[in-house]
Amino acid sequence: MDVLTKITKKGNNSTATKVFKDLKAAFVWAEDRTLTWKPLILHHPFHIIKINNIIDRGYREVRERLLDDAEIQELDKRLHDIRVTYDAALPGHKYDSVRPVTIATECAIWIMLSTLCRVGELSKAKWEQVDFEKNIWHIPRENVKGIRGGREEPIDVYLSEFALKAFKRIKEESGHTKFLFPSRDCESHIIETAINKQFQDRQIQFSKTGKRKMSRRQDDSLVLNNGKSGNWTAHDLRRSGATGMQALEVSTYAINRCQNHKMSDSSGVDDHYLLFKFTKKMQEAWNIWGTHLKTQAPNFMKNNKTS
Repeated sequence: MDVLTKITKKGNNSTATKVFKDLKAAFVWAEDRTLTWKPLILHHPFHIIKINNIIDRGYREVRERLLDDAEIQELDKRLHDIRVTYDAALPGHKYDSVRPVTIATECAIWIMLSTLCRVGELSKAKWEQVDFEKNIWHIPRENVKGIRGGREEPIDVYLSEFALKAFKRIKEESGHTKFLFPSRDCESHIIETAINKQFQDRQIQFSKTGKRKMSRRQDDSLVLNNGKSGNWTAHDLRRSGATGMQALEVSTYAINRCQNHKMSDSSGVDDHYLLFKFTKKMQEAWNIWGTHLKTQAPNFMKNNKTS
């Protein structure tokens, strides 16, 4: 409790919660290995420690950050203006200009926002899973979060005109490789945290340490709304897309299916009897949201430059 309290007093409620979960998992793991570890454990302290009594009362572990229409418009203009300014800089002066994110990272932003996919699913995507004739991106079960639970399913993501443009732009960058986001040696995909790190590097004012790393380009070029709304992450784009669909009166069930959420009763009976896939409703939902994004991100829609 002393360790967790010290972390909380520094204002790191999120860190304290994560440390608590990791330590609790370690003790549970040890308890399950009866012969090896249990004789060494006199008691399991996490049976009596309540993390909610340690962290600040007003802290909420669940993030609620989302990008509204105004911030989506700002992000679109920011990405466009930075790239135009950088490209127009004279040789020898480019270092003085803010360096734009890569085309791949920019496309990742719009793909996650328009499809509601998870950053891990996108990071692992292969070109063989993208059908440009049917406008479908297939996410296999092995790429879906939490596969060990046995409840996750593959999903076919219908690509709206907006999402399709992002996929076509990135194909010009990595279409010669196996993956949409290949590693440096092109033998595998990028690590799942790579895209989020690029977002963090361009919102450095929200860094808890305040220290900049000389090995990476870091600035505040992707801070939106003058920082009043806080930093945004890859998962916030997924939440923003879902909320955006909701604002356009897409049904909650269709939104959850677009996110590949399981919608069943606690007994699991629904999983066996309610097997309708809602494919048409999901396509409609992605199209409605994609059409809306076309009006919110006009610079992306009209920009054909891919270098």
